[in-house]
Amino acid sequence: MLTTLYCDASFCPVTLAGGWAVWLRSNSGRIVESGKTPEYVVNSNDAELSAIFAGIYRAVTQWSETEAILVRSDCQSALAQMEDPSRAYQPETRKLATKIRKLREKHNVKLISRWVKGHQKVAKTDAWINNQVDRMAGEQMREQRKKATVAGLHRDTERQNRTPVNCILRSEASGLAETVGKLHENWKQMLEEGEKPREP
Repeated sequence: MLTTLYCDASFCPVTLAGGWAVWLRSNSGRIVESGKTPEYVVNSNDAELSAIFAGIYRAVTQWSETEAILVRSDCQSALAQMEDPSRAYQPETRKLATKIRKLREKHNVKLISRWVKGHQKVAKTDAWINNQVDRMAGEQMREQRKKATVAGLHRDTERQNRTPVNCILRSEASGLAETVGKLHENWKQMLEEGEKPREP
């Protein structure tokens, strides 16, 4: 059985947040899904390659009768690395390309690459589907970026709280609060005993 896979990814180089999306169709039905890129993905090319892997993985695990997969992507370099892992020079890229090769060999499926132009504004089926996975991948990336930003703010706050200056300030503030508390208790006790409070 031939399965057609459209896939795309979106990546933020500042937060390293990324998202992928896949759209699969075959005689067995259709699968539309999205998710976050692996932690070791550090650039947009690897994000695209992770989208290809995700789509192939779902095709062979959900539809065991899959014999060939037509991979449609708007990233030519990722398609080239899918076909030939030796074109992947970075460790992370090679890791993804090798995972795709092993998956292909394990399930004995043929991978056919076909580039699709991205961000087209024409009424064509391949353009429409590519735009859909592009939108879904972008939504995933923005969601992961939001989480990464919040986590980063927490880390920055914790880091600032551990600096010597902030430790001193917190210590001084704690000491001042303790002094004020003691004065308050002293005044309260003197009032209860009928004495006139004295200025500290």
